[in-house]
Amino acid sequence: MEENAIQSVIHYSGGVLRDLINLTQTSIEEGYLADSDNLQQNHVEASVASFGRAKLLGLSNEELEILVSFISGNPFSPTTDNEIRLLVTGRILEYRHPKRRYAIHPAILPSLQLIQQNQRVQYHFEDEF
Repeated sequence: MEENAIQSVIHYSGGVLRDLINLTQTSIEEGYLADSDNLQQNHVEASVASFGRAKLLGLSNEELEILVSFISGNPFSPTTDNEIRLLVTGRILEYRHPKRRYAIHPAILPSLQLIQQNQRVQYHFEDEF
């Protein structure tokens, strides 16, 4: 296994053991399908992309707005049903050490950033007309 591939799997798991195991397994499957003798960064990237897409399935418009707002720097405080659902489904992770904080699951962050960029472009385009 390449060192950077190992570090990527760990990073994109978000510290969630179940996700670490899942990403490791699917990364190995990607390597197997590519007829590779070792796990490489591109296998992990393919696995993360697939895992992230699966995590975004079933996302409501309101939940998407919450996620995009959160990556834009707005605070997250789970009080509504939609916010709690994002926690329960693992789209937003809660860390309690050294202090309580929330983060978007690293595997879905790249997709959300693309969505955010597309929204900005769309708003800019609509403002011109």
